[in-house]
Amino acid sequence: MRRSLCTASLIWVTALSGLTGCHIFTGDPVTSPTNEKANLLAVADTGAGGSDAADGTVGDTGGKLACDCLKEGDWYRFDTLQVKSLDGGPHNVIGVLNSLWTSDIKGKELNFYFRVEKVSATEVTVKVVNGARVDGTTDETCLLPYTEALLVHPRNGCTLDESAPSAMNVYAGTQTNKKNCAPKNEVPHSIEVRKAVMKAEVTSDCGKVINGLVVSGALGRTALEQTCTCVNPGKGAEECGELDPSFKGGDCDGCSSKYQNLKTLLQNFGELKWACEVDGKPAVCLQATFSAVRLDQAPKICP
Repeated sequence: MRRSLCTASLIWVTALSGLTGCHIFTGDPVTSPTNEKANLLAVADTGAGGSDAADGTVGDTGGKLACDCLKEGDWYRFDTLQVKSLDGGPHNVIGVLNSLWTSDIKGKELNFYFRVEKVSATEVTVKVVNGARVDGTTDETCLLPYTEALLVHPRNGCTLDESAPSAMNVYAGTQTNKKNCAPKNEVPHSIEVRKAVMKAEVTSDCGKVINGLVVSGALGRTALEQTCTCVNPGKGAEECGELDPSFKGGDCDGCSSKYQNLKTLLQNFGELKWACEVDGKPAVCLQATFSAVRLDQAPKICP
């Protein structure tokens, strides 16, 4: 059936939850089909940059290190995530995605967490991990360790300057019901963002991460071609049902008839320029903004 641009846009937003407001995992993990440790995608340190901080983040600290309250073991959860550009400019899908992400983050359908791993006067190492909404609940989440990546930021007081490029993963939904299906991806059932460079600031009380920016990132064409998404905009992951490993059809083998190919859906919003590369192959460039709030306690790990 032929879909309108508006319908296609809503569909993709659901698909791109990690990039959109839906979660993309479909399968079974918290153990990856290969090896859980092999999917912990770490990065080296480098980079520079940053911007003037807001909310009194940077200023006269009386000789003390700005944001000396930042400590190992602190957990933060994204409370905003907005696409800024695709392929270096506007795209028809951006407005739809951003409104859906707002509701999905609020509804615990889309979950990104930061954990502060190491802190020094000159460097901060942060672990980024996806969460899933706990089956049968509306507001509980748990961590999916196989989605982890590490970011090493040069530090200037409250400013976390540009990290080195890192792999990032986007999961949406619950463990049983995933909003994205990608059994062949490096990290199964996730939207793969590669070559991600991030920067941010921390407020003076360390309660928030602000002025967050995904300076650059890339969505590889190969990964997009083997990622499918459930067409249920604005609804919970339960509406997608469970994956059917025996299903064949529509470039969504191993998913179900409720899923549609992600690359095709993106192209329904408008032309893709493939202005970036991943492993020497075409990719869509991505830039986004984000913020996060410190949690009172660590999230639990999914069973």
